[in-house]
Amino acid sequence: MWTQFFWAFLVGGALCAAAQFVIDKTPFFVSSAHVLVGVVLFGEIMGFFGLYPRLIRFAGMGAAVPLSGFGNSMMEGVFHALKDEGFLGIFTGAFTAGAAGLCAVIVIGFFSAIFLKPKG
Repeated sequence: MWTQFFWAFLVGGALCAAAQFVIDKTPFFVSSAHVLVGVVLFGEIMGFFGLYPRLIRFAGMGAAVPLSGFGNSMMEGVFHALKDEGFLGIFTGAFTAGAAGLCAVIVIGFFSAIFLKPKG
């Protein structure tokens, strides 16, 4: 059990540290939005080649929770929709797979804005 915690911590920390390294060390302007898109795209590409599910089996939630895990889940949704619906599934699968996460972000953001008095 402790080894699972160790690998989850190590892999999740490495993914986040790599994103922070990109923000800190790139010679041109890179915003957090650029890195967010890049990390999600990394997860999608790794999921496309079947490498990210192996990483999730190895590291558990340490690999599934970061944004790259979201990209992988969107790619899995595309694969399932492609199998079930054919070519149209390429365009709908990512939205179906990511709908619950996106809905949660919208609802939590809304209530946070009501109760926490955002600045701006």
